[in-house]
Amino acid sequence: MAQARPLIQTVARTLAVVVVAALGLAVTTPAGADEPEPIGPLSSWVFNNGSGSLGRATSSQYQVGFNAVARDYANGRLYATPSGVYPVTGRIFKVFVNDGGHGQLGYPTSEVGTLEGGAGYQTFQFGAVYVTPAGGFSVKGPLYAPFIARGGVDGLGLPIGPEITEGQRRTQQFERETLSLPVGHGQDSLGVRRGNMYYLKNEISPGEAHEVIAYGRAGDTVLVGDWDGDGVDTLAVRRGNVYHFKNSISSGPADRVIGYGRAEDTVMVGDWDGDGVDTLAVRRGSEYHVKNSISSGPADQVIAYGRAGDDAYPGDWLGTGSDTIAVRRGNEFHFKRTMSGGPADVVAPYGRPGDVVLVGDWDGNGTDSIAIRRGTEYHVKNSLAGGPADLMTNYGRPADEVLVGDWDGRSRTRAHSLARPTPVAAEPGVGEMSELSVAWANNSVNTTAFRKSSIVTAEAPDGTRWQFTAYYDAVGTLVLARRDRDGGDWEYSWTQHTGNVIDAHNSISLTVDGKGYLHVSWGQHGSPLTYARSVAPFSIDLTAKRGMIGDGLENGVTYPEFFRQPNGNLFFLYRNGGSGDGNVVLNRYDTSRQRWVRVEDNLINGERQRSAYWQAAVDAEGRLHLSWTWRETADVATNHDIAYARSTDEDGDEWVTASGRPYSVPIKEATAELAQEVPEESELMNQTSMTVDAEDNPYIVSYWDSGSGIVQYQVMRWTGTRWERRESEFRTTPFTLRGGGTKAVPIARPQILVTGSGDTAQVHLIIRDVDRGGVATLATLTDWDDNTWRLQDLTSSPLGEWEPSYDLDLWLTSGILDVFVQRVRQIDGEGLADFPPQFVYVFQVSPHLVSLPVDELPDPEPTEPAPEPTEPAPEPTPPVEEPTPPVDEATPDPNPSTEPPPATDPPTEDEEQPSSAPTEPSDEETTEAPSDDATEAPPSP
Repeated sequence: MAQARPLIQTVARTLAVVVVAALGLAVTTPAGADEPEPIGPLSSWVFNNGSGSLGRATSSQYQVGFNAVARDYANGRLYATPSGVYPVTGRIFKVFVNDGGHGQLGYPTSEVGTLEGGAGYQTFQFGAVYVTPAGGFSVKGPLYAPFIARGGVDGLGLPIGPEITEGQRRTQQFERETLSLPVGHGQDSLGVRRGNMYYLKNEISPGEAHEVIAYGRAGDTVLVGDWDGDGVDTLAVRRGNVYHFKNSISSGPADRVIGYGRAEDTVMVGDWDGDGVDTLAVRRGSEYHVKNSISSGPADQVIAYGRAGDDAYPGDWLGTGSDTIAVRRGNEFHFKRTMSGGPADVVAPYGRPGDVVLVGDWDGNGTDSIAIRRGTEYHVKNSLAGGPADLMTNYGRPADEVLVGDWDGRSRTRAHSLARPTPVAAEPGVGEMSELSVAWANNSVNTTAFRKSSIVTAEAPDGTRWQFTAYYDAVGTLVLARRDRDGGDWEYSWTQHTGNVIDAHNSISLTVDGKGYLHVSWGQHGSPLTYARSVAPFSIDLTAKRGMIGDGLENGVTYPEFFRQPNGNLFFLYRNGGSGDGNVVLNRYDTSRQRWVRVEDNLINGERQRSAYWQAAVDAEGRLHLSWTWRETADVATNHDIAYARSTDEDGDEWVTASGRPYSVPIKEATAELAQEVPEESELMNQTSMTVDAEDNPYIVSYWDSGSGIVQYQVMRWTGTRWERRESEFRTTPFTLRGGGTKAVPIARPQILVTGSGDTAQVHLIIRDVDRGGVATLATLTDWDDNTWRLQDLTSSPLGEWEPSYDLDLWLTSGILDVFVQRVRQIDGEGLADFPPQFVYVFQVSPHLVSLPVDELPDPEPTEPAPEPTEPAPEPTPPVEEPTPPVDEATPDPNPSTEPPPATDPPTEDEEQPSSAPTEPSDEETTEAPSDDATEAPPSP
């Protein structure tokens, strides 16, 4: 397979050159070999298609908006998007870049196509590019929808000129007709300022700026507004009472310079009369001196509103077409419909009193609303109401000065628009859903099976059982949440950290050590270690990223997994290297010293020919059990065999087979003990699950086709003398596993837990299967000898490509099963779905589903009857009350007797109850007063 790759790339490159040349697009042969591709969707595309027509890479991979990444090449650019992975090259690329690139047109949604007559075209999120021998033009933004509605090229012909903005109209000529539209509502977004440099975004999202310009001086005060009514916001700089206005997003001299007001005035910008042009107002205490033109001279209106100590913000709060004033007191906003005094028309709470407030029309509906800034994190509301944010994103640096503006004059159908999530419902009588906030669901990064610890519970010294979880929100921010497992509401922390959610391998793993510190690792796929710890025991506030050991092995980390030992120490496993060429690294954390140590640099050695894809479990003695499949290349079809090893003690220094035969470390394919021989191309999946029973015997679960033509779940156990296997036999739908990247498979990789041990043990698998409609299901092997299975659906809602994980520590210490649940979509081969964010849940499974029946519990040992006392018994001594042991030393209860307490809906970080009173206490009346005449400004330097 590895030897075939150059040939595949050569064929793909040849075809690409032929197709592009046929369209009249410029092609140059790359000067040398391409640079190595980054891990993730772009490398998957290169592996399968080649990148010859693009030439050599000239940049690293970077994020584009919410859900796409790009990389620049000598001859174009490559995008990985929810629609697929597409290059933009040649003349189409030149037109694309000249007309604003993905800042204006969005990312590509198709390959290059050919029209009758030889014109080439490519479609994008917000338009299309057409090239002919006569020239190339884009159709984009507001003009694109009527262009398509009128038949596109078939109806109007090809574009024969660029889009032109004249006043408040956009016009473009086509072969058979000219389209002209009025400028409509635009959509505000963010910009940041560093000195005299401005980095402007055309959508609310993380990733690169769409426009970068220099203007003015580093010490200038900057204002943003639409100074000429063309629908595009631009910059003005203020020096004292002199204002230098630009009418384009560009450097160079000002287009207009005026003087107004006094140097010490507070200045505000708004469209006060609804004519489409922004002008100035100066504030003095509770008095506002408003101008309706870009000019000097007296104010056109003076009003009084609110109190001198209020924070004031201009905006079109109620969609009237004119801006008015809102004032803020604490976290309460008082909005006015008109520029007048008197009581507020709407009052709503939002955020915290110390938040930085931004105002904009974030969804392009013609109405302004609030966003709050916390460092580089922005919480955006699309309505005048309390409650959770509609959108959260990160952008820039904490020290940046932030600007708000509509930099391209367009209301875009945003790829990241937050459609309503679809709630997940539980089957009656099987458990309860505890709902958290919405999170990223365009792929399975939050729910992939190898994030072994998605939920973790640990007991504090005061007896509180704190339960923690982590996930990526809608824009890739790492969110931590915690609750008192015995009845508390969820508390949240939107951390300072983010992850590359484009690649579903970048999962989050977390645990709690014996002193209560939270440890989190996230966002790695052949990339440097990202790891942080909580700032205090049981806290959900994290430190900055830090190293563990700090050596070169931490430069290429994949599949991070924490495992807690009964004494509170931790194991940390990860792969160093790539698919088909990787080694397993093992670290151990000493809680008493609060220090990581390296146990094994190379525990399982791929010998530069293969990789071990492992699963692990810790037993009651603190020993680490490992099982793994071998993979020969990046193609999942080369998975084969299941091997096993166990450490001899809690240190993890020495390793043995199931029967106790010592291993020589590193373990290699030739020396590994096989729990099950499985040939390649058996549809064997990697990284499923393993556990131990009450006697510390290992159990392993996976799935493959053992020869029947149908993939079945396979359970293996060590009996003390040999490995045994049971096959599920209840699946009916066949499928095949081929290719690289994250797979979209009709069944989830199962998770396993065992109740009891020996002949009375029951094996529980948490599964998702197309045969059962894609819901979460508990499949229980109730009788090992007879291979008897009981299936119980947990949810009535399908979960897409969700894979299960559960609170391992809560299960081991308390016999309670809590499962991480989220509806997600996964496109095969590391693709991205166009799918709205979905709620995260912790599903609390009813204890009776995972308890041993009473008639299967072992009989108690017979005891001799106590002899009759010959003298009166002494008064009993009151027992000494033992302190509650920490959670990592508690004994599991296989038969919990009570249901978990019902969950309540969690509050959101920004949630406050809206006021019931519609009017507000601002009773100041409007007064008319003359403004100071402003002097004429000197000419712009």
